[in-house]
Formats: sequence, C-alpha cells, structure tokens
Amino acid sequence: LAGNVTGNRFASTLATLETELDTLDAALPKLRNFVLPRALISTLALHEARVVCRRAERHVWKLVHEEASEVDATTQVAIFLNRLSDFLFVA
Repeated sequence: LAGNVTGNRFASTLATLETELDTLDAALPKLRNFVLPRALISTLALHEARVVCRRAERHVWKLVHEEASEVDATTQVAIFLNRLSDFLFVA
C-alpha cells in the first residue's frame, strides 16, 4: 500500500476486528460439534454473509498467489476477509 497512513489504517482496522472477534469468542462455549445455522433470520443472514466472505477470500488469495508479489493491498484484503469471516462465525 502506498504510504504509512494507509498501512496504519489497515493495521488499526484489523486490530479492532481482532479485538471484537476475541471478545465474542471468549463469551462462547467451547465448540464440540459442527455448527449448522438455525432457522433464525439473523443466524441465517450471518451464515450467508460468511459464505460470501469465504468465497471472496478464496478468489483474492488466488490473485495473491498469481501475482506472487510482496505484501500489498491484495494480500491485506485477503487477510481482512479471513478475519472478517471468522468474526461472522462467532457473531
């Protein structure tokens, strides 16, 4: 990414997402079974959002590997999508 401002903004956003993810995850019981979405609209919406997020993540990682470059904006997007999909799982 061009310049420290953008890199710092990314790091700050990712740190915030990680903090929220850790907070939500700490409140959940230990996962012992495969989780299936229930019939609640909110649960189904979160599940669908996670599916779309994971799909986007796979496409972006493919671009990262094809470009085989240093850590750049594409890599940062892939990292963010990975953390976002984990957040959607515990939300």
